[in-house]
Amino acid sequence: MSNIPFSFVKVPEGASLYTVGGYDSGYFDDCDCFDKAGNSWSNKAAITVAAYYISAIAIGSSKGYLFCSANAGSFYDNACESYTQSTNSWASITAYPETNGRTSNGRAVPRSSGIAYVYNGRSNIWSQTTDCKSYTANSDSWATKTSTDAPAMWGLGSASIGTNYCYRYYGVAMPDCSTKYHFDDCERYSVSGNSWVARTAGPGSDRYLVVGDSVGADSMLALGGKTGSPSSTADCDMYTESSNSWTGKTDIVSPTRQSGGAARIGSNYIYYVYGYQQAGTGYLKDCDEYNYSGNSWATKTDGPTPEREFSGNSTVVL
Repeated sequence: MSNIPFSFVKVPEGASLYTVGGYDSGYFDDCDCFDKAGNSWSNKAAITVAAYYISAIAIGSSKGYLFCSANAGSFYDNACESYTQSTNSWASITAYPETNGRTSNGRAVPRSSGIAYVYNGRSNIWSQTTDCKSYTANSDSWATKTSTDAPAMWGLGSASIGTNYCYRYYGVAMPDCSTKYHFDDCERYSVSGNSWVARTAGPGSDRYLVVGDSVGADSMLALGGKTGSPSSTADCDMYTESSNSWTGKTDIVSPTRQSGGAARIGSNYIYYVYGYQQAGTGYLKDCDEYNYSGNSWATKTDGPTPEREFSGNSTVVL
């Protein structure tokens, strides 16, 4: 079964984190749920098609959404699904409005908006796109928005801050993923202005397969990633919108990692789950909690077997 990328809106403490899809020498259709209060995992209804490279998002507090994927039948599948927490069930929704899906792209939901924004990603094996589209859950419909600035990229981190801003940070461009194609770019999308603007570039090595989410009221994290060495990193960096600046925070607990999933519960905790360690352990099932106010990490119960990577943020909180 598999883990898929999600983003989410602010939810109360004690909520649950879901992972979907994934890959470890094969595609998974798993949907697994981590309960913060009990520090325990349980299996939920499988997604329709085993896949990874999925863009996932939560809209509201009871539904998760999966946008596009890579699977055995179509590496660039534009099919989309919604998950209803109360019935533990999946249903098809309107497909992404391009023939090819956009794998390993950015996704964010500004708080209380009810609208998801999906941007960048791979449109085929050798190219990526600057496309930006929005999905409105109430009408099950898509709309085209202003494209991101160049470069087009995939494997980027993404998050929202407040009610008006979405972000993309770090990432990689084809054709060969060599060091010169890795980026530390950080850009902000304004929902009200339908426009993108450059922000201060991320610190440390250029990297991709980064994940993260918002913390507090004005910040977001960039976690892990793959550098040009190639090696995985334990970097944990925080961007603050009001000062347009980055601050290094306590590194992720061992092992270093990339391609996992990250999601926020409440305003104080972010979880990094599963992933892959380059030139090391390989596929992972670790679950680790970052305490924003204490700037510290704590190890939690491992996710269910098998170990897996998502190659995009594959977690959501409901």
